[in-house]
Amino acid sequence: MSGFYEALINNQSRFEALVKNSSDIIAIIDKQGIIIYESPAFEMILGYNPKDVVGLSGFSFVHPDDLEKAKQKFSEVVNNPEEEVKFELKLKSITEEWLDFELIASNYLEDPNIKGIIINYRDITESKKIKADLYNLAYFDSLTQLPNRKSFGEILITSIEEAQTSSQMLAVAIFDLDGFKFVNESAGDEIGDELLKKIVTRVKATINEGDVLARLSSDEFAILFKDIHNNSEVDELAYKVKDVFKEVFIVEGFELNITASIGISIYPYSGEDKVTLMKNADLAVTLAKRNGKNNFQLYDERLQLNSDKAFFLRNELRKAIINNEFILYYQPRINATTNEIVAAEALIRWQHPHLGLIRPDEFIPIAEETGLIIPLGEWVFKTVCEHKKKWIQSGLTPIKISLNFSVLQLLQKDLIKNIKKAINETQQDPHLIEIEITESLFLEENIIILENLKTLRKMGIHIAIDDFGTGYSSFSSLQKYKVDTIKIDRSFLKEIPKKSEWKEIVKAIIMLAHGLKMNIVAEGVEIEQQLKFLQTLNCHEVQGYYYSKPIDIIQFEELLHHKTIEPKIN
Repeated sequence: MSGFYEALINNQSRFEALVKNSSDIIAIIDKQGIIIYESPAFEMILGYNPKDVVGLSGFSFVHPDDLEKAKQKFSEVVNNPEEEVKFELKLKSITEEWLDFELIASNYLEDPNIKGIIINYRDITESKKIKADLYNLAYFDSLTQLPNRKSFGEILITSIEEAQTSSQMLAVAIFDLDGFKFVNESAGDEIGDELLKKIVTRVKATINEGDVLARLSSDEFAILFKDIHNNSEVDELAYKVKDVFKEVFIVEGFELNITASIGISIYPYSGEDKVTLMKNADLAVTLAKRNGKNNFQLYDERLQLNSDKAFFLRNELRKAIINNEFILYYQPRINATTNEIVAAEALIRWQHPHLGLIRPDEFIPIAEETGLIIPLGEWVFKTVCEHKKKWIQSGLTPIKISLNFSVLQLLQKDLIKNIKKAINETQQDPHLIEIEITESLFLEENIIILENLKTLRKMGIHIAIDDFGTGYSSFSSLQKYKVDTIKIDRSFLKEIPKKSEWKEIVKAIIMLAHGLKMNIVAEGVEIEQQLKFLQTLNCHEVQGYYYSKPIDIIQFEELLHHKTIEPKIN
C-alpha cells in the first residue's frame, strides 16, 4: 500500500486526476484526528468545501452514537501501522442529514510523503436503505408493520432458548378472525385493511411490553407471551385478547362486529420447539372454531390424538372408495297419525376393515375438504337406486328415499347427467327420490346450484331443507329454491316439553309449512310428549329414536314388510 501511494504522490497529475474523479472521499488525518486533506468528493457527498474543513477534528462530523467506536478504531490504526482497519460510521452532511459510510483506514504516519492516516470513505447510505427495505419485506408485514410468520418463528426459537436457561414458561396464542372474509368481500379490501389496523392497535394495548404480536397471514395472528408462571395466567391473557372484540370497530362509518377463535400452546408442556408449539396452537384454534368460534382453547394431548386420527382417515378414505368399504343405513320417516312408514333417510357409514364402523361426522368433513364427497355422493345415489329397484322386485311398496347433498355435490359439472343415468339404469320413479340440502346453503346464492336444483325438480325429484330453523332462510329463499319439504331441526324438539318458547318456534315453523303447502318432517323425536305435541299441530311426518334409530338394510327391509312401526314405550 505504501508503494502505491508513494507512486501517486510522485506522479502528481495522475494522483490529482484519480482523487478528483473518485466517487469515494479520500482524506488524510493526523494522529490527533485533525483533518489535513479532503478530496473533492467530500463536497459532492457531504456538501462541505474541502478547504473549509482542513484543521477541524474529523470526529466533529461523527454521529454521537458512533463516536466511541470511531475513537477506538482510530486508535487501532495509530497503534497498528501494518494493518488496515475497516468499519462503518454515520457522518453529518452540511444539511444535517446523517449518512452511512464504510471506512478503510491505513497508517502512513511514518511515510515522509504522507505523514498521516489515509481514510477512504464510501457512501453506503442507499445500499443500507435497500438492505433495510429487503429485511423489512422479509421479516415484517407491510400493512401492520408487525413481525411476519418468518420473523415470529425466529423470535420464538430465541425465546425458547432463553426459557430453557431460566426454566420459564412461554405461551403461544394463535387467533383467527371470525368473519373477516365476509367483511372484505362485502365492504371492500380498504375497509378490511383499516379494520386490521384497528384490531392490531387494540390487541397491542392488552399485551405486556415484552410480548410479541405478529401477523401470520391475512386474518391469522400470533402472540408470544414471554413471562408466564401458570395456566391460570394464560387464561387471563386469553380473556383479555378475546375481550378486545366485544366492542364494535368503527371504520369509515361502518360498525363492524368481528370475533376471534384463539388456540394456545404452552412451553414446555405443549411442546419444546417452535414447530410443535405452533402446530399445537393451530390445533387448538381448530377446536375453538368447532366449538362455535369466539372462544379460546388450550392445547392438550387429546387434540393431537384427534389430529393423528384425522390424518390417518384422510389417507385411508381414498382406499376405502376403491375397496368399496361403505354401506348404507336407513332411518324411517313415519306418518305422525297412522305410524305408516312413508319415507326414509339414507345415511352413509364407513365399515373400515380394522377400525370397524366409522361415524359420518368423522369422515364426511374430510371427504368435503378433499373433494372425495363427489365420488361418495355418486356411490350413495346409485346404491339407493339399486336398493329401491330390489325392493320393488321383491314386491315391497315403493317409498320415498331422501339423500343428503353438500354444496360441492350440487356444484359438480356432471351432476344432472349422473343422476339421470342412475335413475334410468334402475328404472326409478324420480318422484320417490328426495334431495336434502342444509339451510345454510341458501347463503351461497350460487347460480349453478340454483339451476341444478331447478333441473332436478323438473325431473320430478323433491327438494327438502334439512336442519330448518338453524340458519338464515327467508320466504324469498323458500320460493326461489321451490322447496317441497321442510325438516325441523332436532335441536328444537330436544327442549320439548321443557321449554315453552321452543314449542312456539316449532308451532311457527309448522304453520309456515302449512301456509306454503309444503310437507313438514320433525327430526329427533325421542319421547311420547314430543310426538303428541306434533300431532296436535298436524305435523305430517316424524323421524327419530322414538320409532327407530338408523338401521342396516336387512333390518330396514324387515320394517318395510310390516309397512308400519309402533313407537317405543318410554
